Amino acid sequence: LMQAQVAKATKNGQVPLEEAAENKGKSSSQPTLMDLHHQVFQVVTDMLLEKVGHLGVSSGDLGNENKAVVDQMQKRLVQHEKRSADYVAADGSTRKQEGLVVTSGELFHYIQGNKELSKAFCQKLYERLFDPIRKRVENPPPDYNFKQLMQELEGASQHYSQQARGPEKWVVLQEMTKDLENLTANFKKIKGFQRKLMKEKQKKQQADLLAKEKAREVQQLYDQQKDMQQAHQE
Repeated sequence: LMQAQVAKATKNGQVPLEEAAENKGKSSSQPTLMDLHHQVFQVVTDMLLEKVGHLGVSSGDLGNENKAVVDQMQKRLVQHEKRSADYVAADGSTRKQEGLVVTSGELFHYIQGNKELSKAFCQKLYERLFDPIRKRVENPPPDYNFKQLMQELEGASQHYSQQARGPEKWVVLQEMTKDLENLTANFKKIKGFQRKLMKEKQKKQQADLLAKEKAREVQQLYDQQKDMQQAHQE
């Protein structure tokens, strides 16, 4: 059931899924991986409870043996482990987010597969957006200047942020941006090159990417904790 849902949502493995909604108020035509998990988790649980009901036991009055059957099935789908992560709050203080991460079960398999798909998808997107800039930097036209370079880098970064998908998008951008920094020697060929400005931009971008990845990690811990509590309530 989960396999069919994931195949449909990813267009047969072409487009990765977000693990969870990043912007709670923003709707998306593509479900998240956790959206699909919740649907399948509930359907499978209901099916099992219905079968238990046929044995003369209501879902609201399960015996220990039947509870064990349901728990075993749910653990087959997903198992969690407690983790924590430090983060910087809005007031500048360092705080700790307690939560859960998925460590095994069928969901873990889909999370890992989605990460691999996200990494490959985002690497291809980065190369498509930044390779033309790389080529111009390596062999700049006579009228190409530093202002144009900065504008092109900013435009490519915006397009990447809009089009990148999945949990690996900021990790990939960090890795690829470091690779782009190897072209610093070529930047000197460009008219009006400002080393200080370029270094400040690179430093800020790396800090922003680290903050985004940390925010994703912290949100993931919170979401998994909330999801498990909700599943047990249902």
